[in-house]
Amino acid sequence: MIAGVNPNVIQKLQEFPPKSKVDSKLYGDNTTTITKEHLEPNMDGVNVEQAIENNRLYILDHHDAFYPSLRKVNATDAKAYAT
Repeated sequence: MIAGVNPNVIQKLQEFPPKSKVDSKLYGDNTTTITKEHLEPNMDGVNVEQAIENNRLYILDHHDAFYPSLRKVNATDAKAYAT
């Protein structure tokens, strides 16, 4: 996944929860449903705040890069789903 088609979308997480930069008026609700409870059980005792502070939490964010294109695709007979 990291070496996939566009590894340039890997970003250090600056805030939690992550916030989308796409226009919510144009694309609808873009509030993330990711919670600390989803992440922290897999973080070996480190919480989200500590991981962000220590530059150890990154996101592979295809949403903002590809969501506008997916909307165009889904307006046709072809369909694409989650980013």
